[in-house]
Order: sequence, then C-alpha cells, then structure tokens
Amino acid sequence: MQGAAPADVHQRAAQSADRPRRRFPPEGRKAAQTGTGDARSGGLGLRALPHYAAAMMSPSRPERAPHVALAAAAIGVAALAFWLYQDRTQQGDFAADPRPCTLVSAETAGRLLAGPTDAVEALPYCNWAVPGLGSDAQPVLQIQVSRSGLDEARVSFQRTKEEPEGKMGPMTTDLSDFGDEAFSRVRYPGGGRVTNEVFFRRSNVVVAVRYAPVGDDIDHAQAGAYDVAAEAAATLGKG
Repeated sequence: MQGAAPADVHQRAAQSADRPRRRFPPEGRKAAQTGTGDARSGGLGLRALPHYAAAMMSPSRPERAPHVALAAAAIGVAALAFWLYQDRTQQGDFAADPRPCTLVSAETAGRLLAGPTDAVEALPYCNWAVPGLGSDAQPVLQIQVSRSGLDEARVSFQRTKEEPEGKMGPMTTDLSDFGDEAFSRVRYPGGGRVTNEVFFRRSNVVVAVRYAPVGDDIDHAQAGAYDVAAEAAATLGKG
C-alpha cells in the first residue's frame, strides 16, 4: 500500500495537468490582485465601500414626502384664503339688494308726511304717500337703493356728486355722520317746492333719500331728509 502511493500521486498530477485551466479576464485578475472588484466580478470592491456606506447613511427620500405634502397643503389654503379675501373686498359687504321700504319705519314716514302712509316698492325705489291727498298737497318721500361692485359703487357715487347743477340750488354739502361717504344738496324742481336729497354710500350700496315737504321750507326739507338717511344708514349697518 505504501509502495503504490507515489504512483497515485503521479497519476493525479497528470490528470490535473490535462484539465483546462480557468482563465480570468484582465480586469478580473486585477481585481483579484488588488481587491477592487466591482459588481461584475461578483464582489464588493474596496472602492465601492465609501459609496455603499454613504447610501446607507443618507436619509431616505420617501421620508420627506409627508413634509412636502403638508407644505403644499398649507400653501393651497393660504392661496384660497387670499383669493376669498380679495373677492370679498372687491364685491363689498352686500351680496343682495337691500329692500328700500324696510330701511325706514312707518313712524318716521308718517311724521314727515303728516299722516298715515302707504309704502309702494318698485325696485330700486320705495315711495311713501298719504292716501286721499292730491299731488299739490302731497309731500314726497322716496328712497332709492343701488347695489354694485365696490369700485363701481365708488365711481357711481362720485359721478352723482359731480352732476351739473341744472335746477339744483348752490347748496351741496359733504356729510360725515353716516356711511363711508355722504353729501346733501337742494333741488328746486319748480312749483314753489324745495326738495332736499341726501346720498350716502355704505360699502357697495349707494342710497339716495329725497324729501319734499309741501311749501318751500328749506330747513324742514333738510332736516327730514337727514333723519331718513340717518335711519336708513343705521338699518343697513345692522344687516
């Protein structure tokens, strides 16, 4: 048994020499020698380790997604609030037409017209009259209400204030007691009557009050129109 051992050794050596030797490509040999193999050589080389470590230590992008979504939602809410605020400021405080006959009480109208009155509403006007009186003996009380956008209401109010005098008297007076802006003026339509008008603007609504008592008492006309305008402005402020 011991004498046969060298023959077996020589036989195995010969068989090993007959087998085809495995050849590595040049880059494989270089990787094996230097330890810098990449994914193609089946190993993780030393040069890849820093990149691998950095990838493991860097934060994951999906973790930032909730924060981005929250920020986008906050921006959207802020944009919507700004748009609503801008829209409201452009449109004004009143989204519907105020009813002119509801701006003044029956008591106030009866006092100015010296008797029980009937209110007749034909938008945008409301007229009060004393039943049974002829036109010559009939005092006149009228309210006109106009609603528009805020900028348009401002322009309309200023245009009315700058109307040429015509049959108006020289008395046009700025008022500061009610509304955002207001003024009064006197008209002489003829027939010995005097009509006092008070115009005021509250936000996007312009109100005109016209009062003409029987006769030519300017002070009475002015006081009556002023009282009606003040009550109408107070009523609008409650809405």
